[in-house]
Amino acid sequence: MHKMISNIFLTAISLPLILSCDALSEKEYSTPPAIFPEEVKGISVKAGETADLYRMLFPSGGESDISYQTENPDIISVDDDGTVTGIAPGYTAITVTTARNTYRIQAHVRDRIYMQMLDALTKPVAASYSPAYDTLAVARGETATLQLLVFADDGADNPKPELVSFAPEGTEGITVNPEMHWERYVKCSPKWDSWAGGAPSDEIFADTYPDPLMPLDKWDVRITPGQYVPLWVEFHIPHSATPGVYRGEMKVSSGTESGTYIFFVRIYNVDLPEKQGLKVVNWMSGNLSAMNDGNGVDMYLRYDLVMNSIIPVIREYGQNSFQLMYANMSACSRWIETDPETEKQKLIFDFNWFEKEIGMFLEACPELQMLHAQPISSGNRSTGEIRLSGLILDGDGKITVDDSNGIPLKGYPVFDEVPREVEMLLGAYFSQLQEYLASHKLPDGRTWLDIYTQSIADEPTDIVAPAWNAIAGCIKKHAPGIKFMEPIETDKIEPDLLDYPCPTLGAIAGNPARGNQIQYMYTCMQPQGDYANRFIRMPLIKTRITHWVNYRYDAVGYLHWGLTYWEGADYKPYEDVTGTYPGGDMFIVYPGYREIYPSIRLSAMRDGINDYDLLKMVEEISPEMADEFCGRVVQNNATYNTDVASFRKLRKDILEYLESH
Repeated sequence: MHKMISNIFLTAISLPLILSCDALSEKEYSTPPAIFPEEVKGISVKAGETADLYRMLFPSGGESDISYQTENPDIISVDDDGTVTGIAPGYTAITVTTARNTYRIQAHVRDRIYMQMLDALTKPVAASYSPAYDTLAVARGETATLQLLVFADDGADNPKPELVSFAPEGTEGITVNPEMHWERYVKCSPKWDSWAGGAPSDEIFADTYPDPLMPLDKWDVRITPGQYVPLWVEFHIPHSATPGVYRGEMKVSSGTESGTYIFFVRIYNVDLPEKQGLKVVNWMSGNLSAMNDGNGVDMYLRYDLVMNSIIPVIREYGQNSFQLMYANMSACSRWIETDPETEKQKLIFDFNWFEKEIGMFLEACPELQMLHAQPISSGNRSTGEIRLSGLILDGDGKITVDDSNGIPLKGYPVFDEVPREVEMLLGAYFSQLQEYLASHKLPDGRTWLDIYTQSIADEPTDIVAPAWNAIAGCIKKHAPGIKFMEPIETDKIEPDLLDYPCPTLGAIAGNPARGNQIQYMYTCMQPQGDYANRFIRMPLIKTRITHWVNYRYDAVGYLHWGLTYWEGADYKPYEDVTGTYPGGDMFIVYPGYREIYPSIRLSAMRDGINDYDLLKMVEEISPEMADEFCGRVVQNNATYNTDVASFRKLRKDILEYLESH
């Protein structure tokens, strides 16, 4: 009942006869490796079609004494002037010899069903395109991502893709189980805010945009002549893989028709660290009804969905930190005990919610790096009014502890000194919480206290800063082991109180960590404009290089507020991802029935997190070289090189540098 039929396709595209193709591996042919212009790496024609190889290789002319030789004339022929003719579907190579160079060109004669590669950082939205790609380059422990456009001359219903082989020439290769998804298109209405930067200059304009990655068994597709459907294929490369160039073959079938596609992956003798260096969290919404056919989700089902449906997916994409859900000060049962000898009263808290939730997160994600506790206060960032969750403060600042209504809230004006009654409650809660967290050990010898961070007030501004400082100082006085992590919009927070400052990407250059602080970075509905972020209407490479900005500014952690806030899109994310906030801001995964599906943005984020680790590896060898590599993409938090071809070359340069050191 949950299978859906695709009815959104792109308009017919214009395909050139000669297309860029991957470089052939040295092991694929016995002769020397190919030498050719970067933009020309292969030809692709149909049977009976011709193409001018000379013009493609030498657009300016000037070459003479050229000879051409096809490796298999039964697949493709070539005459003395460089005209190639497709004979029968298949792959072969053409050797082109001049007085100065030898070129080896991969030749592909296409079937009636066929595939073409488009770089996975290029969104297939344009009416025409010129695929430009090369051998995929990865370290061991990384993921190789292949984006294929599937065509059918006569149309095809529900084509079936499969990986036929993946191995170095002459070997059995390695065992890989690729994740394959159809890219689904969604509407993304424009929604930009002038105060946040407005529309980017490189905004992508289209009727619909590819984003959700749908499992093959959950999404039926239909290809009509002249149109295509994008296929997203991910190969996780094990650390045990032998370095070298691997030849892969993908096949797609529909009825009696089928076509194959040959691709190459170079696995470098470089190992991604087993433990991810960057702490990454996207906050989860409490309302998961979109995963339950629109029906309500109680606490127990929510725990089940988070533990068994959400975390198993997002941890594979680099999410290793989480925001606590129900475990907070207001939810803790509390009572007053009186010492019979001294008759002094003591407020006691029950941390059962913390036991359940932290245990759940650790079980679902053993590599858990950090927990973010929800703010203990809220307020008006313009007027400075602040509310303390779990307290009732009357007009005289007196406290009433009321367990009957869960989270009692009363307004309290801005202050720079915590009232005595407030300090009594905060001191009791956090001193006991610190003791509780320190009593629970992690397998590596640390305790829960080492991975716990507390928020006081979300995004404090200048006017809220005095109250924030007062509350944090009060808590630190009674529980010095509690650490604070806060998205900030001010530089007036005392640096000795805030352990993990988290300014936005747009503000990080002007509001860096100070003293002993440890840097985090934040994106949300801002910054917009030409800054890096993860909005759907901007180039995908900007989502990836967000984590190069993290590296540039020494951030150890990254925070985004929106993982599953589908309610912001009226619980209809497939109809229009834009709602309360810009498209791509509220969620980066999509709901299915009691399951979630990733997105091409989540994949780009994962790859950017891996880039961060590779830059850290370079830094261990040469900080100057790491800075040079990073500077070729991110000059500062607002200036980038987003050319995909340049980025791919840089990635190879980084891997080659690491392999040679």
